[in-house]
Amino acid sequence: MNDETIQKSGSLPLQRNRGLWSVVHRISRSGYLLMLLAAIGFSFKSILVKAIYDNYESDAITIVLMRFYIGAPCFLIALLLIEGFAALRTNPRELALFACTGILGLGGATYFSFLAIAKLGASLATLVVFSYPVIVLAILAAIDRRLPAGQVFAALCAMAGLALVVRLQQGAENPIDLVGVACGLISALCFAAYNVTIEKLASASSPVRQATFSITLLTLSTMFFFGDRDYPGAPEAWALTGVLAICAGFIPFLFFLYGIRRIGAGPGTIANLMGPAFNLVWAYLFFGEVLDLTQLFGVFLIFGGVASLKGTWFTRAIRTLRPLRDQAFARVPRRLHSIFGPTVSESMDPKHGPALNSGAQKETT
Repeated sequence: MNDETIQKSGSLPLQRNRGLWSVVHRISRSGYLLMLLAAIGFSFKSILVKAIYDNYESDAITIVLMRFYIGAPCFLIALLLIEGFAALRTNPRELALFACTGILGLGGATYFSFLAIAKLGASLATLVVFSYPVIVLAILAAIDRRLPAGQVFAALCAMAGLALVVRLQQGAENPIDLVGVACGLISALCFAAYNVTIEKLASASSPVRQATFSITLLTLSTMFFFGDRDYPGAPEAWALTGVLAICAGFIPFLFFLYGIRRIGAGPGTIANLMGPAFNLVWAYLFFGEVLDLTQLFGVFLIFGGVASLKGTWFTRAIRTLRPLRDQAFARVPRRLHSIFGPTVSESMDPKHGPALNSGAQKETT
């Protein structure tokens, strides 16, 4: 066997590995694809939790703890494989920040979401808790002094679709519990603050490092307060929880964090609203639940709102309307414009300021 044959025979696995890594690299560079994969993974969570509830005697906190016991070591292993032992070095300030994001952000969002479900029911609680993208946009607007119209449209469109998907049925005989609504809003605020924080920390620490420290500290604090309890002894229960922790927790959460790093907290959290839509599809496929036209239209609104973030038809429509807007303002009589005066942006713009001022001086003389 000559060198050329050895080179050809050895190049096939190398080419296959390169092809695999090129796919992985392409996925990692697409923020919206990462958010799509995260939404699909998160959407299986309710199905797996329902299976544990129906087959084993467990409450919500027990399932959360079991999920943390399996998920936290996965994040630690991933951190060591990706960044090595040097990533474990930290300082008190950074550790306190990770504790706040983990315990107050993720922990507060989880705890108050359970309270909201207990007081409002799953449908209304889902709608209130999933209002966090709107809160994220409000926080970012206050910080950056900027509110993108495209993201506002996408959030409102997706929220309207979510309201149709969950099929709210709240009548006078079943009034809304205001305490439950407050719990849902607190959960949304906690998760919104967490997403904004990890976006601002993206340059200082990697997403897998943020998740490892935050979830480890959250797991330790939850064990301290709620760890002394009876856990299911059946191996099948732990196996099912392992699937919940890894396939519907660890993997999609990493996709979610890296997606936030790519496209930002605003578009990322809006894209995460695809989760309830996928959940509706799984309920139809696996449990035989009937879907009506209202829910299908809600799914269409959710995906339409998320698709508008990618800069497709909505952005093109806005760009198409800009010349019409400019023509409309250009036809405004200069006399009327001089009466009301220039806007702040026009007065600071050298293209408009001198011209308007000279026009005003001519009319005065």
